Amino acid sequence: FAPDVFVSIFAGTLIDRSNKKNVVLWLNTAFAFAFLAAGIYLNTYSFNYNMLLLFTFIISVISAFENLTFMSVFPELITKGMESKAYSVTNMIYPL
Repeated sequence: FAPDVFVSIFAGTLIDRSNKKNVVLWLNTAFAFAFLAAGIYLNTYSFNYNMLLLFTFIISVISAFENLTFMSVFPELITKGMESKAYSVTNMIYPL
């Protein structure tokens, strides 16, 4: 949870100043590369706890940016007057 607390302080201003749709695409690409790199590492080397901590930290930082970006772009995607229903459905589906 530490990256969520510390990264979100600065990430909000960066996200608001940029194109949010592009940020979402780049963050999803970063997720894909992080998991690909982890898979290649585990296929090549044996398990290393320090690498697990590094991977978890990288994923947490990317996730902190992604959560802020999603929450800032979400109101632009839904129809006016349907905000509460959209947030309800999102909160039910998002954990899946």
